[in-house]
Amino acid sequence: MKINKSFLKCVSMVLAVMFLTLLPGNALLSMGNHSSVWGSERINQFLQDDLTDMISSLRGEAYTIDLNEEDLVDFTILDPVSFLDLDFVSNNAPEVIHFPLADKNGRIFAVFSVGRSETGYGRNFGQSFSRILESARLAGSHEVFLYQKGWDLYALDPGTKQIHRLNDSPQARSSDKELEKKMHSTQHEYNHLCSTFSLLEKEDYIDNSIQLNEYNAEHTAKYTQSVRVLDSAPSAVYPKSKILTGVPLLPQTYNGIQRGICWAATIAAILRYEKPGTYSSITAQQIADKFMKDNGISDPKHKEAFLDTGLHASSSRAVLESYLGNPYRPQYLSRVLSRSEIEYAINNLDPAYISASGVRNGSSIGHAVVMYGYNYNTRPYVNIGDSAHMIRTRCDEESTGKWTFLFGGIYMTWQRSVWLQYA
Repeated sequence: MKINKSFLKCVSMVLAVMFLTLLPGNALLSMGNHSSVWGSERINQFLQDDLTDMISSLRGEAYTIDLNEEDLVDFTILDPVSFLDLDFVSNNAPEVIHFPLADKNGRIFAVFSVGRSETGYGRNFGQSFSRILESARLAGSHEVFLYQKGWDLYALDPGTKQIHRLNDSPQARSSDKELEKKMHSTQHEYNHLCSTFSLLEKEDYIDNSIQLNEYNAEHTAKYTQSVRVLDSAPSAVYPKSKILTGVPLLPQTYNGIQRGICWAATIAAILRYEKPGTYSSITAQQIADKFMKDNGISDPKHKEAFLDTGLHASSSRAVLESYLGNPYRPQYLSRVLSRSEIEYAINNLDPAYISASGVRNGSSIGHAVVMYGYNYNTRPYVNIGDSAHMIRTRCDEESTGKWTFLFGGIYMTWQRSVWLQYA
């Protein structure tokens, strides 16, 4: 297996991307005058402790986040990567970095992510954006650049100019030329800013390029060995977990284009599960259309604005109740569900509505996902379906008591809830 040393990268702008490098033990991911927050020692700890723990907790339940059990025993790890934001170029350290995983055949199938906040670090594991990397690999790409625009994630092959997008549609593809131009101009701005800062010798840096056909043997040998040891241990009885099978994953699209109607997609998923006879084919677009009609949103400009504004969880509760009717009594909570409430909901065969928030470019953003399971065996987490990225993943409880999930460069924290009660 060929191992590459990364080229020295810009100090100031570590918008964390993976250059498939061997990180030496004393490597620091520094950012100009900013102190290092992604040193190799910390990264090694994340991989050694957290990734191992997360994979161990998925024994027998990999299917709940659409992964194969065998992939979690024999895999290779790529170096850390992040996304360059098309709307905002920052000289701060990235909030989220990712470690893609590949199986023994080179197929990229999952991503381990770590997010940084003022109160600590959050971790997440699942399919995440692995399918755009795999799509690029299958298309023959050697290297791609990773970008984020809002909730959309992209991989651009700098040679062929081919764009791989997480949410694909004919309408979205029609903007490829404009998107490619934006990617290159942003990349140029990023590189120009990087060139204005000095480089530190003997250090490795993370930028937004990733090579798809080489792996970090040092990380792989160290961390998969730990996983294999755990995997071969005697199986334990796990009473503290439950999954609702059949909760659908629905896109938050309107006329084929992704919009800010995650709230409607989450409601549609709950409706299809709770009343399959009545709502077997209901969509996020149908729910959004009815809401706009019922609330007098008819002007085209107002409709366009509403489709990207989102809906507060308290209003989503009312929408959910209007569809479900008796005996359902959805309840809104301006907090996360407690562990006992999570168990109550899932054990009662009811998914729940999670409203989360994060910060992007200094502005607060919101997102809604459907919760369909829980696991308290090792590191507590709940299973969630994410309509923005069409993946099943997990929302983990951190040592701070916060529940978090990560995607692209956004660190999301569970804030509010809607769960089903009965008359």
